[in-house]
Amino acid sequence: MWYMRTWHTRPPIVVLLGVTFLMAPSATFGQPRPGVSMSAVIYGGHSLKGDGFGLFVDGRSGSSVAGGLALNLKAWGFTDPRSNKPDPNNKTPRERAVVFDLSRPLPDSGAKTLPTNKDSLGRFHAFWKHDHETETISFPLDIGPVGVLVDSDRIEMWLLVNGVQHVLTMGPWALGEFSARAAINGKGTTKARITRESEDSWRITAPKESIARLWDYSDIQNPVDKGLYYFDFDVKFTLSK
Repeated sequence: MWYMRTWHTRPPIVVLLGVTFLMAPSATFGQPRPGVSMSAVIYGGHSLKGDGFGLFVDGRSGSSVAGGLALNLKAWGFTDPRSNKPDPNNKTPRERAVVFDLSRPLPDSGAKTLPTNKDSLGRFHAFWKHDHETETISFPLDIGPVGVLVDSDRIEMWLLVNGVQHVLTMGPWALGEFSARAAINGKGTTKARITRESEDSWRITAPKESIARLWDYSDIQNPVDKGLYYFDFDVKFTLSK
């Protein structure tokens, strides 16, 4: 049976997905659960593109795909979750990649067209919602019943521009609120949407003319706002069998 779980951001402190959160005191309801293994497909024809090799599968070809606090896709899963710097001691080949198209800057936003290539360290994270009044976080895996469509308060994408780490964000809730790194914001952006397509699949979409804000995040304590971009995508996550 479907039910909704929420996570109250209260002490003690834990680190999950590289973000330091305040955890509910309850040992059952409201406690963050371990990530579950998933696969993901990035559909073509959008600003966010795959590498042409089809499905991303957790634990295959170096990729990490999991559901928990967010729906998470990492082309290569061995990076520092806070800064995305690769583990220098891990020799797993980087076989997969994600492509981010930054060719449509919003006029007068400070953005400009930027070159991007296949990014073997690319990441995509889709969160559901954070209620600031009650200080609760809801998990996307608990969206339901099947067929329900909801807004996402936070989409977070990690990408390299000319070898420099950047973050694209969409929605009012952005990284840095609960972690030991500087906060960014999603001012001027639009929300993506999450659909519970089946008992084991979730689809995240941002239609044409959706807007994301780009940040230079090479220094996690001193992010630099790089302006707004039109950015759309269509990504589906499915629980592993």
